[in-house]
Amino acid sequence: MNVIGLKIMDYTIQPKDRISKLPDFIIHHIMSHLPAKKVTQTSILSKRWSSLWTSFPIFDFDQTYFQGLHEVWDKERFYTFLNFVDASLLRFCKLRFSVQKFRLSIGHPGIDGSFSLIDNWIGLVVENEVKTLDLNLIKHKASMLNSMFLDLLDSPPQMIELDLYVLYTLPQTIFSAKSLTTLKLCGCKLDHPSGTISFPFLKELSLDKVFVNEQMVQELIRECPLLENLVFRFCCGVKRFCVSNALKLKVMEIFTYYDEVECFKIAAPSLEECTLWFEKRMRSCMIDMTKCPSLNYLNLVGANLTDQQFHNIVSKFPLLENLHLCLCNFLTNVTFSSNRLKKLEFHNCYGLKVIDIDTPNLVSFYYHSDQIPISSINAPCPWEVGFDSGRPLDTRWYLNLKDFLRTSKQIKNLFVYVKSRGNSFELDKFQRSSPSPPCEVGHLDLFMERVPPNYAAFLSGLLSVCRPRILSLEVWNNTDNFFQWLYDELRKRDAQCCSSHSIKCWRHDLKDCKIDGFTPYGDADDVDDTGGTRVKRKRKPSEKGLELQAVKVRKPLKSSGRSSKVKGRSTIDQEISNGVYGDDVSDE
Repeated sequence: MNVIGLKIMDYTIQPKDRISKLPDFIIHHIMSHLPAKKVTQTSILSKRWSSLWTSFPIFDFDQTYFQGLHEVWDKERFYTFLNFVDASLLRFCKLRFSVQKFRLSIGHPGIDGSFSLIDNWIGLVVENEVKTLDLNLIKHKASMLNSMFLDLLDSPPQMIELDLYVLYTLPQTIFSAKSLTTLKLCGCKLDHPSGTISFPFLKELSLDKVFVNEQMVQELIRECPLLENLVFRFCCGVKRFCVSNALKLKVMEIFTYYDEVECFKIAAPSLEECTLWFEKRMRSCMIDMTKCPSLNYLNLVGANLTDQQFHNIVSKFPLLENLHLCLCNFLTNVTFSSNRLKKLEFHNCYGLKVIDIDTPNLVSFYYHSDQIPISSINAPCPWEVGFDSGRPLDTRWYLNLKDFLRTSKQIKNLFVYVKSRGNSFELDKFQRSSPSPPCEVGHLDLFMERVPPNYAAFLSGLLSVCRPRILSLEVWNNTDNFFQWLYDELRKRDAQCCSSHSIKCWRHDLKDCKIDGFTPYGDADDVDDTGGTRVKRKRKPSEKGLELQAVKVRKPLKSSGRSSKVKGRSTIDQEISNGVYGDDVSDE
């Protein structure tokens, strides 16, 4: 017999820190993807990591690291924060390295000499060829300055001039920061420089709640020959917003408050995306963008344009593919055609009464408002449509809804928000006025603040308009009776239910369904809000008719206590498991 000897070697594996042996620039690249707190924590690992942290060229100083976002301002913590920023910058600048990024978010500037410190910090980073400068001086909700600014914005623009002295004015040294590629300013004042402005490499400029005049804006843009991205958000001091000779500008976002900006004149031949957001605007506004032939995306929010003004603007963009209109309440009749347009959205344009568009290559259409417009829409793509109704639903409302929906054969989603209990649907009148079959809808999402007392007329009206594959219900106030009635109604099979009508009702299309159960929801964290009552439809391939695949019902609970909510759900789930809501409904 052969004997084989085995020798077991005992190897002890020593841990090795391979990351620390990487070159500095690689470790700095890794650190650039870490949160600022994590980067600071690496300094205590070893002398090597302390040195790496000292030489890290990205600075992200946020006062909330020393004081919570919602905490009451603490003077001692504030000074600790100032000292930390000052020491960190001085230590780095002694190395004579370039600063890649300097971000400062501070909620209480101007207190006990902090303005002069910020001046010094900006001077240091400019001297060290900073590439990204991001100053946010009104970030925190607990900030006195932030509260002041928000209060001012709720006043007419001319009232804002009263408290300019509390804002930080940028030092003149910033205008000589030739190395800058990104400049973001929030909550400060930008005065006209005594010398020249030079930003030869600046590609991104963002001004947020900045006090600046028209001349300053024009000079900034003119002295940024490589500017590609411009954001102008709720700034004050500009009546006429003009952009000219911005040859490289590709993306522009402008947000204005009240009627301060009276007109826009944009000349940017390379501009591809533009957002114009008008907050609480009361009057119409002149917009001239005729010299933006490359525009691909246009988003207008609160732009009180007349029909003719809108047509003049849109007709100047031959390459436009995405058009979004929100709260453009002066529009009443939108008429245009485009072979290029691919995405079109209307959000709550409350004055809109007529839509006449020819967009044969559209791939997405969205409409939501409280008005059902007269429409002639050539858009052979999936539609998402929503209507809010605060008035009683009469037969005319259902007819208008059907007329709008039958313009398309691809209604993907239909959302109906019912706020009134009134309902006066008359089936005979409806069928005489509209004898055509109901529209096919993928998903009908129904939200009811108040359930109409005439359940049958309400359901008959909706299902005379459309035949949904999926029905989602969310109901408040007096829901129990409605849910029980809906369950019983879906089970009914009466061959004589509509024998006197030429058009058969929805019961003859609905073959079968299965109700799995109710899932109530409320305020408790442990209540599941993803479910609902699911009514799954099982259909053989040879069957024809309504493909009602699921009915999802989300209902609130009556009681407000945590235990009663959980108990309420358990009771319903138990009834489901016992088969109370688990029968297959069939007309066989």
